[in-house]
Amino acid sequence: MANRDYDVVVLGSGAAGLTAALIAADHGAKVMVVEKGEKVGGTSAWSGGQIWIPCNPHQQAFGKHDSRDNAPTDLASMSNGMIDPAMAET
Repeated sequence: MANRDYDVVVLGSGAAGLTAALIAADHGAKVMVVEKGEKVGGTSAWSGGQIWIPCNPHQQAFGKHDSRDNAPTDLASMSNGMIDPAMAET
């Protein structure tokens, strides 16, 4: 790339990163997405593109129960070793 001036640099091509890149570009920003993996998708690719939000009322309406205490363990079990435990706890 000859021009290396960007308004927004997104690190990671998972659902959050690509959403951020898309919104920034839609608002006129010049965006670059950087991915360290061999393929795009991040942990979102492991989940089939679905997003899990712990302790939400929608899953409870379907009889699915979880807790704040179980959320970090659940995230770790779904991340294929790709998640930072401290970040998941945050």
